[in-house]
This record gives sequence, structure tokens and C-alpha cells, in this order.
Amino acid sequence: MIGKALICWSSKKQDVVALSSCEAEYVAASYAACQAMWIKMLLEEMRICDSTKVKLLIDNKSAIDLAKHPVSHGRSKHIERRYHFLREQVNEDKLDVEHCRTEVQLADILTKPLKRVRFEELKELMGMESLDNFDISEVHDSHACTSPISRFSLSLLSKTTMAVLWFTPLTLLLLLSLSSAVHSCPPSDLAVLLDFKSALHESHDGIFKSWTGADCCNNWRGISCDRNSRRVAEISLRAGPVYTTFEKPYRPEYISGYISPQICKLTYLSSLIITDWQGISGEIPPCISTLSFLRIIDLTGNRISGTLPADIGKLLHLTLLSGADNLIAGEIPVTLTRLTSLMHLDLRNNKISGPIPLNVGQLQMLSRALLSGNQISGPIPASICHIYRLVDLDLSNNHLSGPIPEDLGRMAVLSTLKLDSNRLSGSIPASLLGSGISELNLSHNMLEGTIPDAFGGSCYFTLLDLSYNNLKGPIPKSMSSASYIGYVDFSHNHLCGPIPSAYGNTDASSFAYNDCLCGKPLKAC
Repeated sequence: MIGKALICWSSKKQDVVALSSCEAEYVAASYAACQAMWIKMLLEEMRICDSTKVKLLIDNKSAIDLAKHPVSHGRSKHIERRYHFLREQVNEDKLDVEHCRTEVQLADILTKPLKRVRFEELKELMGMESLDNFDISEVHDSHACTSPISRFSLSLLSKTTMAVLWFTPLTLLLLLSLSSAVHSCPPSDLAVLLDFKSALHESHDGIFKSWTGADCCNNWRGISCDRNSRRVAEISLRAGPVYTTFEKPYRPEYISGYISPQICKLTYLSSLIITDWQGISGEIPPCISTLSFLRIIDLTGNRISGTLPADIGKLLHLTLLSGADNLIAGEIPVTLTRLTSLMHLDLRNNKISGPIPLNVGQLQMLSRALLSGNQISGPIPASICHIYRLVDLDLSNNHLSGPIPEDLGRMAVLSTLKLDSNRLSGSIPASLLGSGISELNLSHNMLEGTIPDAFGGSCYFTLLDLSYNNLKGPIPKSMSSASYIGYVDFSHNHLCGPIPSAYGNTDASSFAYNDCLCGKPLKAC
């Protein structure tokens, strides 16, 4: 069965002698080209096929060169003339030949003895069904109304030809079914998407209005398929902007509901993006950790609750994990540190508690770690300083305690460090003030001691906030040697002594509520 239509097919070895596998592939391609062009001519005469070129998929690049390029063709004069039909059709722009990797060659199921796992995989990709599960009465009903073919392609296997033979009055219907099966997403993926849709609810016609018909790969908004396998590879449902010019914030599109666990059956899924709907709740399906091809998970801006999947560390290809602005609770799974390809981690503004895993330093590819606005407790693991690609680290608004790791200031590319609104204690590491960090916020902690005299000409701070701590002593004179300090705030400490003259024009609030600071912009010393 292909697409609920009966077909007969046959395959055979070539009946010509070839000097190389390239020649055998070329001969096989010529056979296939003849069959494809004849079928196309038949459909054109019936006025149900446009003039779109036939596309022939070949898994041998040398055979493609033989068909396309004059130099290669000049070396094939020993091949019988009748087999050059393929090249003639290419030259006349009636047929395209494209390379198809062996692992996605659908014709293998018709021409090769395969292992059961591979057989079942290709059967699903082609939309094939067992005759045992088929009711012949469905053939006519399911194809009572058929849309025109937009394109037709024939998969070709090297050294073997595949001929589809049409013996019944259902010729047209069978051909349409074959074309649809190859170019539409498989029935299994289609069923999963419909289950996924049924768990979500739109306030009015929007994204899901386009989710009709069987061609989810081309016509369904937010759905993309792998070019070769035709399996669903990406779900991208992003909410539109919120318009605040009205009396109440207005969003033209709104989706509520939950993420169906059926999504875990999309085994080729590489990207899952469902962002900023604010009405999608429920938990992240634990089975999502079985989707081994996942590279992107972005669920930002919803009302998702529950915990992060315990086995999330199985997603070894994951590069982006974002669940910011949700209601996710529980601890960060220890297995998360196995995501050695992870580059972007954003779990801001949730209810995550517990400690940061001690071996977080294993995330060697991580460039952004944004965990602010949670209830994370315990110390900052020293291993975090081993993530040498880390550019942005935001752990603000948590319950972190203990000292700031000294080596944070020695991280080569760290640019933004936000540790404000925690319970950090101890002194400020001198390395933080003499590093390449441009945005440093240590405010609202319990830091003690003096401000390190570690400023230099390489210091360039767009923001330096040390307010609301227990710092004492003078403001270091070396601060005047910094290349640039934009916003500075040393207020609400126990600092004493003169303010460096370079900051005489700074707002007075930046130095207010200290023990005995003096000089502009405060009172004279």
C-alpha cells in the first residue's frame, strides 16, 4: 500500500554489461527517466499535471556528472546510444537530476533486502501500509476529489531499476497517491500534529487555520520538515506582539492549553519553539528527552509548570534550552550537565530551587547562562569558572550564599556578570575589577571588606553597581585610571573618604548613604 492505493511494482538487475558502478547507475537512471517522462506525458494529456520538470533522485554523484557535464559525457561513448536519453532530457531542461544520500533513498525498500528496523523506517517514510490493515472499499472514497500534482519525483537506486506498473482503472489515483506519499509528511507525523493541535486552543482563527490537508510540510504555518526524509523537523509557534496602546494590553493571537506528550512521537524533531503565548500551561512532557535530534527547546513566556525532565541530559545535540518566564519548579536536574553541546541556557523568572549542580563546568560550549529570578540556593560552584566560552552569567535575584569564586574574574570572555540580590558574603575578588567584564552588578548582597584597588586602563564598565552591601574604607584612587565607567553606584555601604575627582559630575545618589564619603557630588571634605 502507498497512501491507501494499490500498486504493482517490479525490480530487476540491469540487462547490460557495465564497466563500473557509475555506468550501471547511469543506465538505471535512463530507465527511470523513460518511465518518469512517459507518466508525466500521460498526466499532462489528462490535464491534471502542470509543466513542472520531473526530478530524478540519484545516489551516485558520478552518474549525475555523466548526465550533466559535457566533459564527463565525452568519456561515455562506449555506452549504447539509447541510454543517453537521460542526458538529452537534462539538456532540453525537461528533467532535473539531484543527488540523494543513500541513507534517505526511499527506493531501497523496493529493491534491497533490508533489516526489519530499516524496512519499517522506510515503510513509514513512504506512507506504506500492510494489506492486512486495508479495506479495498476505501480506495475510491479516499480519492474522490484529488488536487493537481504540483511536482513529481522518482527515487532511483543504483544498479537497480524500479518500475511502477499501472494495471487498473485507478491509474491516476495510484500515481497521485504515490506522489503525495513522497512529498507530504508521513501519516504518523500528521496524526501526531493533529493530536498536538487538539491539546491547544486558539481564541479565534490564527495559526491553526492553515493546519488542514495532508501536506503539513509546505502549507502548515509553523511546521517545517527535513528536506530529505520529509519528516517533521521543526515546530515554531511564536506569539505576535502585545499592543499596549489600547486601554488593556491586546494580543491579536492567543493560545491556551498544554503540550501534548504525543509530540514525543516526532522522532526527527530538531526544534521546538512555543513562545510568548502566556496561556499554555501543564508540564514539559518527560518523554521529550527521547527526541535525540532536538537542538532547540524554547518555551519562553508561557505558564508551564512542573519540573525540568529528569533525563534531559540525554539530548546530547541540544544547543538552546529556554524556559524563561514560566512557573517551572523543582531543582536543576544533575543530568543537565551532560548537555555538552548546550550554548544558551535561559531559565529566568521561574520557581526553580535547590543548588546549581557542582559539575556545571562540564558545559564547555555554554556562552549564556541566565538563571535570575528563581529560588536557587547554595554556593556558586567553582567549576563554573571552567566554562571558558561563557560571555553572560546572570544569577541575580536568587538565594545564593557563600563567597564569589575568585576565578570568575579570570574568565577570558566573560562580559556580563550579574550576582545582585542574593546572600553572597566575603570580599570582592580583585580579579573582577581588573578583568574584561563590562557589566558588573554585585548589589544587594552581604559583601564585606574594602573595594579592591585593582582598576586600570583596561577597565571599561558600562555598569558597576556595588550598592547595598557592607563595604568599608575608601574608594580606590585607581578608579580614576579606568578607561570608562558609565553607570556607577556605591550607595548604601560604609565607605569613607574622598570621592575621586573624575566622578564629581556623577549623580549624588550614586554615593549616598555611606558613613563619611565627601567631595563632589556630595559635600566638601
